[in-house]
Amino acid sequence: MTSYQSSNRIDPVTGTDRSYHTEEFEPDPVRSPTLVASPASFASGEASHLCESDKSFSETFTSTTTTTCSTIIRETKDIKPVPHPMILKTAASDAVAASPPSTPLPTIVEALHSRPPGQAPLPPSNGRNWLSTLLPSNSIVSRFFVDTLHLDEWNQDASVIMAAVFSSWLLTRMGGGFLGCFIIGGFLATYYKRAIRRMRRDARDDLERELTEARALEGVETADWLNHFVQRFWLIYEPILSAQTIVIADAILIESTPAFLDSIRLSTFTLGNRPFRIKNIKTYPRTEPNVVCMDWTISFNPNDTLDLTQAELKKRTRPKIVLTIRVGKGMIGAEMPVLLEDLEFSGKVRLTFKLFNEFPHIKTVQASFLEKPQFDYALKPVGGEKFGFDINNIPGLQTFLQDQVHATLGPMMYAPNVYTLDVAGMMEGTTDTYSANGVLAITVHSASNLKEVDLLGTMDPYITFHLGNVRNPELGRTSAHEDTTDPRWNETHFVLLNKLAGTLYLQVMDRNSGRKDTVVGVAHVSLQEVADADNKHAENLKLIVLRSGKPAGQVKCDMRYLEVSKPTKVDGIIVPPPDSNSGILQLVVHECRDLGDSDTNAYAIVKVDGQEKRRTKVFKRSGNPHWNKMVEIFVDDRATAELEVTIVDSKEFSDDEVIGTWRIGLYDLLFFRRDIEWWHLKSGRGKLHMTSVWKPVARNAVSGNRSPTSPTGATFLEGYMPPIGVVRIQIYGARGLKNVEALTGGKSDPYVRVLSGMQVRGQTERRDDDLDPDWDDAILYIPVHSIRDTLTFEIMDFNSIASDESLGVYDFAIKQIVERCPVVSPSEATLTAPKAMYYHRARDPVDMWVDIHSPEQRIAGADDDAAAAASAKGGQGRLHFAASFIPPMDLPKDEQGHVVFADIDLHGERVNYKEESGSTSSKKVDLLSYESGILCVTVHEANLKTRSKAAIDVFVDSNDSQYSTSELKGGRLVFNETGDAFVKELDFSRLTVRARPARDCDKDDVTLGYYNLPAREIVRNIMEKGPGVQQEYRLVDGEGSTVRLSFDYIPVVGFVLDPAESLENQGNLTVTAISAANVPAVDRSGTSDPYLRFYVGDHKVHKTQVYKKQLNPVFHDESFTVPIPNRVGLKLMVEMYDWDQIGKDRLLCRCQVAFGSDELESFAARNMTVAMEKEGNAENAKETTIKLRLLWQPQLLARKKTSTTLLLSQTTRIFTSAPGALFDVGKTAIKRIGTSGSIELPNASSPHHEPVTFQVTLVEAKGLKAMDRGGTSDPYVRFSINNMTVYKSKTIKKTVQPEWNETFTAKITNDITKPAKMRVHVVDWNAISDDDIGDCSFNMWELLKPGETAYDGWISLRPEGRGEVHLRVELV
Repeated sequence: MTSYQSSNRIDPVTGTDRSYHTEEFEPDPVRSPTLVASPASFASGEASHLCESDKSFSETFTSTTTTTCSTIIRETKDIKPVPHPMILKTAASDAVAASPPSTPLPTIVEALHSRPPGQAPLPPSNGRNWLSTLLPSNSIVSRFFVDTLHLDEWNQDASVIMAAVFSSWLLTRMGGGFLGCFIIGGFLATYYKRAIRRMRRDARDDLERELTEARALEGVETADWLNHFVQRFWLIYEPILSAQTIVIADAILIESTPAFLDSIRLSTFTLGNRPFRIKNIKTYPRTEPNVVCMDWTISFNPNDTLDLTQAELKKRTRPKIVLTIRVGKGMIGAEMPVLLEDLEFSGKVRLTFKLFNEFPHIKTVQASFLEKPQFDYALKPVGGEKFGFDINNIPGLQTFLQDQVHATLGPMMYAPNVYTLDVAGMMEGTTDTYSANGVLAITVHSASNLKEVDLLGTMDPYITFHLGNVRNPELGRTSAHEDTTDPRWNETHFVLLNKLAGTLYLQVMDRNSGRKDTVVGVAHVSLQEVADADNKHAENLKLIVLRSGKPAGQVKCDMRYLEVSKPTKVDGIIVPPPDSNSGILQLVVHECRDLGDSDTNAYAIVKVDGQEKRRTKVFKRSGNPHWNKMVEIFVDDRATAELEVTIVDSKEFSDDEVIGTWRIGLYDLLFFRRDIEWWHLKSGRGKLHMTSVWKPVARNAVSGNRSPTSPTGATFLEGYMPPIGVVRIQIYGARGLKNVEALTGGKSDPYVRVLSGMQVRGQTERRDDDLDPDWDDAILYIPVHSIRDTLTFEIMDFNSIASDESLGVYDFAIKQIVERCPVVSPSEATLTAPKAMYYHRARDPVDMWVDIHSPEQRIAGADDDAAAAASAKGGQGRLHFAASFIPPMDLPKDEQGHVVFADIDLHGERVNYKEESGSTSSKKVDLLSYESGILCVTVHEANLKTRSKAAIDVFVDSNDSQYSTSELKGGRLVFNETGDAFVKELDFSRLTVRARPARDCDKDDVTLGYYNLPAREIVRNIMEKGPGVQQEYRLVDGEGSTVRLSFDYIPVVGFVLDPAESLENQGNLTVTAISAANVPAVDRSGTSDPYLRFYVGDHKVHKTQVYKKQLNPVFHDESFTVPIPNRVGLKLMVEMYDWDQIGKDRLLCRCQVAFGSDELESFAARNMTVAMEKEGNAENAKETTIKLRLLWQPQLLARKKTSTTLLLSQTTRIFTSAPGALFDVGKTAIKRIGTSGSIELPNASSPHHEPVTFQVTLVEAKGLKAMDRGGTSDPYVRFSINNMTVYKSKTIKKTVQPEWNETFTAKITNDITKPAKMRVHVVDWNAISDDDIGDCSFNMWELLKPGETAYDGWISLRPEGRGEVHLRVELV
């Protein structure tokens, strides 16, 4: 006995496993012992699927079952009780499938009558178990009865018999006679006869179905009836099919005719009078219920004439395709017919139909060739039918062409690839990948900072729109603006889209006259951003224009997607879409008739409201041209739109001639004449065949948007979006930066700048010669305007001469730290507003290391090769930063978009209001009660004294502008642009507006004028006059130039400023040494020669004079000022030395002086007596003390241009040269400083022309360049004021760290409007000719801080790296 275990057989159609364990039996040496089936297939009425190796057994099964069908039915009549019909089907299948072919049929039937020996006695009848003991164990039949519940009819039969017996007994007991029993027997006999008849019918049907399915699995069916129908129908349909093919082909050929050919026409096309033939069809019944799968073997062999009669041979038409190619022009030309005939084709294709329950009930049709199709043809490019030469006779050419066909069709529909036809989608019109299903409304506001590409000529920019790639056809364009790099369009263009997917490219072009327009750069946006935006409306997009991977400008625009209104289904009823006068007009210009003779070369021009929308190709040499050209046009108002189609005859050597024109109102066409397709041309001959379809778009979606409003109710200019919050960025450091100065033997000098679009919103200090820099103190606050905004971190290498070079960029999406939260109902935020829209809430802050990449990797689609090359370069280092989000005060809005002044904003923060005097109903947000917020500055216009190309920069508590307007040319510059910046502390922050000329390099620092405004004063004016009130300001140093501004202030909520970031902790520390007491005596005379050294951190900031033979010295005029970037945790170190003329100076004692906010109040001088700690052998019974006077003045410090630290930098001139004190609260305190009273500085409004005296002290110099061979110099200094030499110092020999301590005085005019330029020139003395070491220059009035009369600090020499000089300047 051999056991045949389960075989894994996979159904080729459904992919299901149909395997089971067969019974043990003696193997047949002839046939393969594998039968694939499953109990489930028997239970569901399915036959087993046989593989090719079981073909012989399949035939045996079919013949055996056919011959024994009646015997099985006859034998089963004797089974008691009567079995269910399914037993017969299952028993026959089980017997034949599980037993060897030699097993006799009685043995099979006996399995239904008796139990095999050795089984236990039959138990009592108990439903489903009694039959399982009757049949052999582990047989298919027994498993069927155990696993199924088809015993209802058995129970019904048993119940009828029991009821008959009981009724007979009851009738007998009640004295009934023979007639009653006869009636009961008749009833039982009738029931039994009907049951047997029903059983026989069901068994016959089941067996016939089994045999049919078995034949379908292994055999094929002929389709002679279908071939007969096709043969008759072909004679009628083939001429129509050929004519339609010619029309469609000609329309395609005129679009793709090469320029060197005159025309290509399909002059003849026929497939003959012998149709294709279906050889056989194989059906797969075991598929999903909604799937029909068939294999069709198809052949097209029109040259087979063996079965044709003589009469049919005479009428036979052979397939023939003639393509006429015309070369030359006009009368000088010739036609060359290309003949394709004797077509033959054969192949086996699998068709899969997927059904569903809606019309047209066929969802998809899938087609796939199971094997490579065979085809043959005769191709005669020259000579025609009689003298043509079949090029397939060329050796190897036919095989090559066949391989090319297979290579093209293989990925498309050769198994396992399938070609899917969406029938349901075609019926609904949703699978059309060409027609428009929506409109993308693009509002282009402006472009800024466009970089010119032509050295000659002017920039005349315009923008073209492309989908998918800039090489794709243009979808629209803006107008061109002449001679500007900052154009403003404010134009809305409508781009028709099939679906909202892919990438839209905005290509900025420079219009040229007499030559090809030049590409300025390309900006791109993913349409997925529009799809993800609320209402599919992406506002305030700032797109970077890239050229060769580098920024070349910025485009500001809005995009909104408007979908075509489609029918909807409500409760099974199709509701038509709402009508609208705005929508998409789809026109199809099919053809024209009777235009003229065969020499007519016609084309059509489609116009809407006089604007040309589409021009077809020329259809040459035909009076009945076919175009079949579709054009889709967005129409804003169809009620007033007019459609015009002009048919023109193209002439070779003269002007084109208008054949005819057709005009109609669009509303009339769509509603009153929609059924008319043929139109007679007016003022001409011929008629036009044209169809139209209207796709409505919601009218309110096209209407313009309201101007944006701020949470405080201010209305902004169009194109500006109010900020949604502020991003706080702390930049820690970077690692592994690229060294771009390796060729010069140096290292990169990196700094980080953060850009929003093309605007630089902030930057760190640079770190010289450091590829692993740290910027732990770099904290930036940047307003953002959309959750889709991206902040670009760009690491730059500083270059003192040329433009800085980019080391790498990283794009940070703020949606990582911001989330948009809709307010479902006012109760969520305890609001009284009728409607609250949404607000932006902070997510958890991020602290991350990121990889930076080269700028070239930002290119996508416009220059794929450049992007791939940039990716191959690898990483550019890593950047470490942290970012968090600070939300503004968000007040709810009503349905009209007006601000609702609720008591609590959307963040749950209570709003501070200031009620108007005499009114309790009017509310106004108390802006002055909010210490931090966003200051929005609108620059309306500037009036310059002289015509120039200029821009306006906006500064708030920063050395770098947070916003720069576009650069305009003229005397009256109308900007109308809005920028914003973060105000950290309302009491200390200041706004500076600077006018500057246009610059080619960011190293230029020329100013046309500036104006300073305290932030508190701005907010106070907003409270008094309201936001958005325009006011004109006269620029300082602007020679009468003015600028007109307006402001708004948006407070932030839930923000507490870190004291270390407070502006009060940055400024100037003025130290005055008054006296010292109990100095240790270290000289033999019992005295000392003390002097003091002052340090801040590791930097020496001042050294006093030596006071000889003193133990209680009183210092005279020992005062200095040092800039402090952050005084938190910083202390002043004071060291006292004893001067020694011969040896080294001796350290006597030292002390540390804290000057934090707890020890030293701003703007108030404080005298301190500090005990000093003795050093070494400096012993004294009394405690040594020093008396100092400290003054702390908060001040924004300028960035030092020659060092990486702010500690020794000078004060920002642009923030300090305005008249008056920097802060209102410091005026009285400054006047009390000093012993000789205060000296009021002159101001521009009331100049005094009496001369004033400055006392200048040349203290020392350091880091001077060595000019002599010995590595030293012999420096001296020459001072000049307004190009007149006023002083020359002595020469210090052989040193680069000279000390002069020389003082002189100079008189200048007491008028700060007239510059007093001092030049400090350091020279190396030589016996023959002196050498220049370096120089520096400054305005004496700008050197002094407002309210002060002295300056003490270091000034750098130019060129960079030549050293620094220490000057002390005092107004006497």
